[in-house]
Amino acid sequence: MCAYLAAIHATPRPKAVLSLYGMGGDMLTWQYLTVKTEPFFRGREILHTADFSDFLYPAYRDLPSTSDSALAYHPTTHRIPGYPSNPRQLLGRLYLQLGVFLDYFTGAHEPSLSDALRNLLSADGRLVRDADPEGDDAKYANYIPAEHRHLFPQLNINSDLPPMFLIHGSADTAVFVRESKAMYARLENAGVRAELKILEGKEHNFDYEASAEQEFGQPGGLFEQAMDFLVGRLCRDTARIEK
Repeated sequence: MCAYLAAIHATPRPKAVLSLYGMGGDMLTWQYLTVKTEPFFRGREILHTADFSDFLYPAYRDLPSTSDSALAYHPTTHRIPGYPSNPRQLLGRLYLQLGVFLDYFTGAHEPSLSDALRNLLSADGRLVRDADPEGDDAKYANYIPAEHRHLFPQLNINSDLPPMFLIHGSADTAVFVRESKAMYARLENAGVRAELKILEGKEHNFDYEASAEQEFGQPGGLFEQAMDFLVGRLCRDTARIEK
């Protein structure tokens, strides 16, 4: 997400973008807008909202600002060993669970942006969990206040963006693969050089697996392909400057 937004808004722009299971390709989906009552995020338990009352609207507005929040975990004796003890670590997942992620992402709580988009997309039959990317977002973008549209990468794709290399697991339940599929399609339509690698059966954070280096780090493998993509772009620009 940060890489996409940097490519769109930063000055100077990045020379290239490598996206590993990145958010932002399609945020008008089931994952962001539906209320979940059963495990949906990598098989992990449903969170109890009462445990996060300080971080829910409108109470969260009274929290002091912070630029840092340390990683912290419960000991192995906890009912969920290794469970985060810092509630901030779970807020993204909580807001997805409640179907209000976009309210917190934009600050548009009253009226609720999530409610408006949920009703609209539901009426059009687009809030299906396993749906593939489809259609034009122009209709729905009109329901997003103009001051927030710059936060949605999918609404800001143009031909000036740098080349992008996208990698995503087909079985990702944290950020659905449709996000990278949608981003790739939008980049192609805009004439931006892009490559998309979909890894069959892989979940979110597949590169953290113990077997990742053996599976993807061999000569000519995925990791080398991604590196070649980035180095090729950087070296080309360096050669142009030297000339």
